[in-house]
Amino acid sequence: MDKYFYMILISAIIIGCGGKDQKQETNKVDLDSARHNVIVAIGNFNAAYMKKDWEGIKKLLSGTVHIFGTDSSAIINSVADYEKELQREWASYDQEKMGSPNYLYIEMDKDAELANAIYQVVFASVTGGKSSQNVLRFSNTYRKENGEWKLVQMIMQNPLGQSTEVIRSK
Repeated sequence: MDKYFYMILISAIIIGCGGKDQKQETNKVDLDSARHNVIVAIGNFNAAYMKKDWEGIKKLLSGTVHIFGTDSSAIINSVADYEKELQREWASYDQEKMGSPNYLYIEMDKDAELANAIYQVVFASVTGGKSSQNVLRFSNTYRKENGEWKLVQMIMQNPLGQSTEVIRSK
């Protein structure tokens, strides 16, 4: 009797462990789709920024947000502080234009709940009649909240603080 019990137990273990992991195959598709949705979130953020649409940006933020801007004074640790910073920033530009993200790389956890995106954009602005064009690099962390990707943290960098013309000439 014990011999049959052990044979059934071993068979159950082998059957339970065998075969392809369906979740693993499904997860690959989910990760590809999730990466696409992070790219959409980046695009939505940039579009809202260009329209100076605070409400549009606010919908894309997590309840808590941490941002390091391009200068040492731009350290933001709340949604309210970010609104103040953006209003100040938008008021300083007469015109602005942001290019599409390039050199985009997204790393994501296996459950598609947390993602980090690094990329750069060309940002052109006119302030007081003076034009400038800069490369801005971003490292953003997104968290899935209620099925939507929300920005949790952002680090912005203007490489060497120089315009694209200076960088290209090096």
